[in-house]
Amino acid sequence: MSKSHRNGRIPDAAALGQAADSLVSAGAAVAAVRLPLNLISWLQMVRSEETDAVSPADDTLSVSEKVLEKAADYAAGKEVSEEAVLALREQNLALSRCLDAFSERFLLEEYMINRVEHRYSGRTLPADYTDAAEAEKITERLLAMQDASVRQSTVTAICGQFPVRLTRGRFFQMVADGIRMDEGQEKADVRNRIDLVRQTAVLEAPRGMESAFPRLAGILRQMDGSGAASWTASRYHEQADLLKRGMDELNGQMDLTLMLQEVIDDLCAAVLRPASEKTVALLRNILEHVVEPESLENLEGLDVLEGAEEEARMGFEKAGAVFDEFAEVYSAEICAAGLQDAYLTGRRVEFLLSDSAFADLPERFPAEHDAADRAYLDDEIGKLIPELIGTLQGSTKMRSRALMARVVSIFPKRFENLSELQKWMESSLASCSDEAEKLGCIEIIEGLL
Repeated sequence: MSKSHRNGRIPDAAALGQAADSLVSAGAAVAAVRLPLNLISWLQMVRSEETDAVSPADDTLSVSEKVLEKAADYAAGKEVSEEAVLALREQNLALSRCLDAFSERFLLEEYMINRVEHRYSGRTLPADYTDAAEAEKITERLLAMQDASVRQSTVTAICGQFPVRLTRGRFFQMVADGIRMDEGQEKADVRNRIDLVRQTAVLEAPRGMESAFPRLAGILRQMDGSGAASWTASRYHEQADLLKRGMDELNGQMDLTLMLQEVIDDLCAAVLRPASEKTVALLRNILEHVVEPESLENLEGLDVLEGAEEEARMGFEKAGAVFDEFAEVYSAEICAAGLQDAYLTGRRVEFLLSDSAFADLPERFPAEHDAADRAYLDDEIGKLIPELIGTLQGSTKMRSRALMARVVSIFPKRFENLSELQKWMESSLASCSDEAEKLGCIEIIEGLL
């Protein structure tokens, strides 16, 4: 708490504005150091000559060209509006959302493929295998974990891999109960959870996802996990190969989109202040080597950037602490002084330079707590369940199980102790009469431990 606040003196509007301005300046200094480094990394990725490198999608290259134009304008001392760069950020975010949608679809196919793998692998459960012994072995490995937070995250991960045998009625009830547990939370957080359910259940597709990433779309159209129950061995291997191709392409496109996003986020923060002479010279030099990025590794001036970033980051964190205190303690004064825009600019810089490259940026000053009551939750559940019913009605048994398993994993089971968890694991394993599926589940679970 600030000294002025402890003494009962509220800072004037100038002090509040100065806190935001200092944060923006400090953030721009960090971004000006990071931008050249991330720009070089991006150019090297996008022009990689490695034989297994994924080629950027045309839409990604289109955004990249516009970003490079803005970076060149910034290096030339021209005014580059934050709004213009934020518009490019939104375009890249749209591509990221398309990739997220592809990810859910490929993970669904992976779930089904993994559960039939051992029909064709020749592996079987050991002769002395029992569900009780397997559950006990998993529990013992969990007990051996010293870090409680690691243990809890592992429990959540493995619970999503156990065989799922649910009636549809029970599944819908679990979804409804999971959403109702958010009673009293911010409505925005509830919406995020529901959106995650809809995304995981592949209830909709972002507009233009197939045209944005045609290679992924082409591979996905050949996937047929829904019919896995009747596959031959050759069909299984064909689908497994397709899955590998799809995941390699997906991961490569995600890496490219993330790297481009980091460049955009840095540029968004950097343009809030004029570029220094050193930054201008370095950026110009980098942009002159766009077609030969391999020559950038020995560029003069790069060696001092790492230390400069650490120093700039310390100043940014210090300014951020002051800004965050004002934002928390003096929200009413910020509104009274008409400093909402200054607040939003400062908060956006914090988000842009955070570890969450794809974070949605705040667009308005925080409103009063808007809690989700039971009526609101029931209304949202009433809209969601019919959509889930519709997608399950058109699915095979194999696909329905996969969909239900992935959705249920969004609402982690809560156990009072490991003994209760062990009983649940034993019961879940016992519910599965398909030895190949059980073996596949156990293999994945043990890989997570």
